Amino acid sequence: TVMAWELMNEPRCRLCSEGILQKWIWNAAKAVKSLDKRHLLTVGEEGFYASTKNYVNPAKWASDTGQNFISDHIFTEIDYASSHLWTDNWNLFSAWSRKHVKNDSFNFSKTWIEEHSSDSLNILQKPFVLSEYGSTGFGNRNNIIGSLVTTEDQRQTKVSRFYSEVHTALLQNRNGALFWIWHNENLKYLPSYQDEYGIFVSDNVFDRLRNYSQVLRS
Repeated sequence: TVMAWELMNEPRCRLCSEGILQKWIWNAAKAVKSLDKRHLLTVGEEGFYASTKNYVNPAKWASDTGQNFISDHIFTEIDYASSHLWTDNWNLFSAWSRKHVKNDSFNFSKTWIEEHSSDSLNILQKPFVLSEYGSTGFGNRNNIIGSLVTTEDQRQTKVSRFYSEVHTALLQNRNGALFWIWHNENLKYLPSYQDEYGIFVSDNVFDRLRNYSQVLRS
């Protein structure tokens, strides 16, 4: 069953003139709706803001991607707003990051969800879905040293904490979410095929994901 279409996974137009990406979104959305009016449609972007609201972004570079969360989702052809949340990918734990976080990313994640949820409800008047999120448990996607010195139990504890904090913020704002990514147990024995954000049913965090889904459903 198809719930919705995304125009593109994380579209960017780096250092483009204002409005270039928005024009593409509008034209692409009209084209999709001309072919399929039965299914929902969203953009599929990370959800960065323009420089006027850069305080929400992970760092200044995000405002140069051509995205502007509100303008990108304002078109009538876009049925709901969505964003991603990748604290590891966005280097929030790096010393040079403007939003350097010493212990965890909860403050950033909480603000990120609250701002997008509020803008979706109050400005766009559309539902909001956090359509991609996850954690490696190492604090940084390319943290080779961290991956070597962190035990699997420690990693799972950090991943579970991230999901718990994100789900708390999501439930407070009554938002839906799609985590990344559920792996078949067979992949545990094929590390080269695993996604670094992969979650297995046997992982501690899976119970948190199941509980969040049940609470949201109720």
